[in-house]
Amino acid sequence: MDEIDTQLDALDQELRRNIASPPADLPAYLDDWLKRLRSVPFAASPKRRVALLIDAASQYYLNGQKIFNAVEPIALAAMLADQQGDQAQLRRALSIQGLILAATRNTPDALRSLMQALDLAESLADRPGVAAAWLNIAITFFDATLYSDARVCYERVRSMAEGLEDQTKQLILRSRALLGSALCGLYLNE
Repeated sequence: MDEIDTQLDALDQELRRNIASPPADLPAYLDDWLKRLRSVPFAASPKRRVALLIDAASQYYLNGQKIFNAVEPIALAAMLADQQGDQAQLRRALSIQGLILAATRNTPDALRSLMQALDLAESLADRPGVAAAWLNIAITFFDATLYSDARVCYERVRSMAEGLEDQTKQLILRSRALLGSALCGLYLNE
């Protein structure tokens, strides 16, 4: 194992530890962690770098603070995955990019990313990925107060989830879709 792989291993393990037990100021930690990742030569292990960038950007999103700091790493992850031709990683990066852009109130670009993720999931015949893409599109419509459009998407997710073999994914997607549909009904006064 060479020095670069050792650096990436250390960064990966450190990130996983801090995801499992987040520090008090997770966004500050992620800012520092990304600076250290940038010191690793860019061409080294691009597939691994994509996964690390996706994980870091996801944590910004889940934390909800400094969400704008996630825009650059997730865009870089999508670009690298596209350059590598890794369709599965690109689908995942685009899905998370869509959620991040929606959280920053950039709905048009969010929907553009999510539609690309949906197209990739369909081309890969990734049924859970297709359902997840529709769920993310529904969330984006909901956040944009387009409740009727969101409800249509949530209903699509619910029906798609029922056909999944993985019972855990089926339950998660179905329950999120039912909750989303109910919230849409509430906001639509139905």
